Amino acid sequence: LANARPLYPIRHAVAFGLIGFFACQCLLVASLWIRGSMLQSRAIRASDDGAVAFERVFPEQQAPVGIAARLQSEKRRLMGTRGISKDVPQVQSIERILHVFLSSLPERSEARFRFDRLSFLPDVIESAVGTARSIEEQELIAKRMSGAGLNVPTLSAQKVRNGVELRLEKINIRANDEDDQ
Repeated sequence: LANARPLYPIRHAVAFGLIGFFACQCLLVASLWIRGSMLQSRAIRASDDGAVAFERVFPEQQAPVGIAARLQSEKRRLMGTRGISKDVPQVQSIERILHVFLSSLPERSEARFRFDRLSFLPDVIESAVGTARSIEEQELIAKRMSGAGLNVPTLSAQKVRNGVELRLEKINIRANDEDDQ
């Protein structure tokens, strides 16, 4: 008693549904293709605009691959790292204070010590934190730094697991030593 063609009574509705489904799929593919081509043309236009801007700012250089990143990097460099400024920031080196600091440290045979953190500003050691094996070695380090022309604050000793804490803050080069160099 079963019908040999069970979908025969609804064949027109099924055909109409399939045609509608395929039409929607075609519209979806076409809209995605059109959107992709629009985005591609925008990307090409933006790349060309970036190349023109780079050539305007750096006329003697060839445009790099990542123009946007390079221009942002140059802008950050010119604006300074701590805020927007109208003037180009003055570059200040820590080389001088670093040289005096490193050359004042005793040899490994004289004292065993370790600095865990160093923080520098131009002409100032903000902080130098570490450990020395003993109070005598801590005093030797301070004496050597003072002999090299650094203003070393009064030391205080605090025992830690591996020896004595070595904490120096706000160390600068003495005024009369600045004139000599």
